[in-house]
Amino acid sequence: MDKDIVFIDTSVYIAENYFAPNNRINSLRDLAAKGVISIVSTVITDNEVLKHFKDDVSSAWNSLKNSKSLANFNETRALLFKDTKTQWLKKCEASFKKFKDRGNIFTIDYKYCNDVESIFEKYFKAEKPFNVGKKKNEFPDAFVLQTLEHYCKENSLKPIIVLSKDKDLKDYKSDYIIYKDYCDYVTEKLTETDLLEKIRTTIHEKEYQFCNEIKDQLENELYDDRNYYGLFNSEDSPEVEIVECKVEMNDGFSIISKEDNKFIIELKFKSYCEVKCTYFNLDYATYDREDNRWYGGELETDSLSGEENFRMIVSYDNETCTLNMESFKLSDALPNFRCRFEY
Repeated sequence: MDKDIVFIDTSVYIAENYFAPNNRINSLRDLAAKGVISIVSTVITDNEVLKHFKDDVSSAWNSLKNSKSLANFNETRALLFKDTKTQWLKKCEASFKKFKDRGNIFTIDYKYCNDVESIFEKYFKAEKPFNVGKKKNEFPDAFVLQTLEHYCKENSLKPIIVLSKDKDLKDYKSDYIIYKDYCDYVTEKLTETDLLEKIRTTIHEKEYQFCNEIKDQLENELYDDRNYYGLFNSEDSPEVEIVECKVEMNDGFSIISKEDNKFIIELKFKSYCEVKCTYFNLDYATYDREDNRWYGGELETDSLSGEENFRMIVSYDNETCTLNMESFKLSDALPNFRCRFEY
């Protein structure tokens, strides 16, 4: 499936209390870690988030430090006197880095926000993201939006989804940016993810069956003489021994279409087949017309092997959680020995 490219505005980090357990920021990170979405950030945003995070922690630490009554309890004494404020600020940096690493978040650098003239034109015209009365406070947002637009355009990406708590961004007009309320988006994606997990589980449960059914069909097909016709200089078909035949399903799947409760899904497989062909080699033989037979031939055995990537189309019924094969070509799974045979 075509993944959403998502940008998380600083306002969302602040509203969700940064990286506190079981919040929407961590849900977005987990979605990215699972490959459901891709998250991008900017250098400006990274610095802005980290500054707000450190300022909030520093303010909270100062308040606690000035609350003498909290020194009465062992738990708070350990919190107040074990680590310095500097150490807590380093923990902020570590938390942010861990979040970015686990979510495979890509940060866009400054080179994509180089059009200062257009930013100031919007500033003086009070165009979004600038607002009357607080225009100067929106400069970081303006440069961030420009960075996202230029990055999206220059890399020919689908529009970037901007998740924000700032409703003013909803009115920002761009071909490269789509505003979405972050609460609604997380709800939507987690619901989708729950369905995807159901489909993934069902596919996993059917994987062994699918692979074995294909393997059985392949083994029968490998004994078909037509697969070896013309490969060997022999009058007779070779005697075939299957050395190995295996079929594996690749990770992941792709939803092609949806109608009501039925999903059409593409699964990808890989097959590997290896056979030994024993035949009467006539390369150095001579044919006697009177006797109507060959003389000087030798019995030889050659090994043939090959692998193929192929697909299967299945349907998934969301009401019954059942998976059924819709279409599959055995010929796509059978290695073409003719192309791989070394004469």
